[in-house]
Amino acid sequence: MPISDTIVQQDAFSAYKDGTGGMVHLNRRGDIVTPDFYQQLVMDGRVFQINNAAFETAEALSTAFGTNGESPSIYVGVPSGTTIMPLEIRLTQGGTVGADAWTCLVAYENSIPASVSVTARVPINMRTDRPHASTCTCGVTGTVTAPGDDALIHGGIYTQMVADPVHPSQDVLWSARDSLAPVIVGGGCLLIYAFVATTGPSLFYRVVWAEFPTVNAT
Repeated sequence: MPISDTIVQQDAFSAYKDGTGGMVHLNRRGDIVTPDFYQQLVMDGRVFQINNAAFETAEALSTAFGTNGESPSIYVGVPSGTTIMPLEIRLTQGGTVGADAWTCLVAYENSIPASVSVTARVPINMRTDRPHASTCTCGVTGTVTAPGDDALIHGGIYTQMVADPVHPSQDVLWSARDSLAPVIVGGGCLLIYAFVATTGPSLFYRVVWAEFPTVNAT
């Protein structure tokens, strides 16, 4: 006997309005279809990214770590009333190649620094009709004053990539598919550091996060 609150839809999909009832989606074999959680966030217009200002040109993001981490290479500030979940952080070497190994640290905080001065980057909604706008403040190669207690997401030392296409990749990739992702409830921030003793590599970068009003993030 068929279950009345299911529907077989393999070639088309129904969209239900918020606050209304709907039916469980089945394929023709009767299997319940569950969408990928992260991809569904993209479909919902809740995923944003920042990347190189000129995406064909690697940027010199290497900075000194600074006193207590006051010199991030990439900064994502989360205001009160907003919650984010980092999904992917990718740094790929390109352009300038230095001589020394470089360090990458990714951290988050449960407060917004007392002051922030960064070169602004505008978050891009990964759904191209952009049904929602990000409220985060983002930028690169700046200074933050008196950051709070850091919690580390990722850390590593990477060799400089030589100008040789067969050289093994020494890029940075952190993904929520491989590691538990923090939920940063604003005010808070995400901090990414890339630093080296002498000349650091230029980097292509992509920082991706899901973003919600905090009242909807439970």
